[in-house]
Formats: sequence, structure tokens, C-alpha cells
Amino acid sequence: MVDLKSLHRFTFTVDPVADVPDDHFDAKTKIIRLALVGAAHPDNVVSCEIRHDGEYQQRWPDKSVTTQWLLPKVSTRDAKTTPLLPPEEGFGDDPPLTAPTSLAFWGRGVGGSWQVTIPQQQFDTGLNLNGLTRIQVWIGYQFLHG
Repeated sequence: MVDLKSLHRFTFTVDPVADVPDDHFDAKTKIIRLALVGAAHPDNVVSCEIRHDGEYQQRWPDKSVTTQWLLPKVSTRDAKTTPLLPPEEGFGDDPPLTAPTSLAFWGRGVGGSWQVTIPQQQFDTGLNLNGLTRIQVWIGYQFLHG
């Protein structure tokens, strides 16, 4: 939270071996949900940019990891200012495999480095992070079960 409050961004890494359940293989990004719990904004949502650095990783049944080097991708997502709570904030039905246009990195491996940035325009329109108590990032993914 310190980086988000001072730099207006934070990074995190998803390890396809340590962070994805053992029986989920070939995990590919489907949807992302964000919450900046305790932040205040007149719209009650904060427009954020999510970036994947381009090193997309997936684990296979033999525990090997495949890395795809692709261009970094950025997608704009709204972050709630209240907690994400299942099932209301669930990921819903799977989007069609042929038409996932709402998320720039849809279908790419979940593993790798991610960054969430709050654009300055959000602060110019009233965003206040003084009450921020928790950051939630939910990455929904499709996978092969083994």
C-alpha cells in the first residue's frame, strides 16, 4: 500500500507454480477485478491501468513452466472502493473463446509480473487514498484440470 499511496502504482508477481493450485494447468487470464478498500472518490470507483510485463508463464502437469515473450499489455479496469465479496463479485460465465475483446491480456498465461497504476486524472477528480486499508486484485483464469 505504501507504493500505491506514494507512487500511485504497485507491482506484484504471480508464480505459476506457487500461486496456482497444483491441479490447474495451462492457466490463462480471463478476467480481473480490483478493489481499493477505503479509498474515496466521488464516483465510488477508481479507474486503474493494469499492466502485464509481457513474460507470460504457464505450468504444465509435469510442473514444467512455459514462458511466452509477448509485448506488454495494458488494460483499464475500474476498482471498487469497497471489498470484493463472493459471489456478488464472482467472475461469471466464461467468455466465448473467440471473442474476448474486453481485456488486453485475455487468454495469456497468468504467471509473471503485473503492475497496477492509478492515473493522475483520478486524483484531479477527487481521489483520496488516506483511508486506504486494503488492496484486492482477483485474477480469474481458465485452466486445464489434471
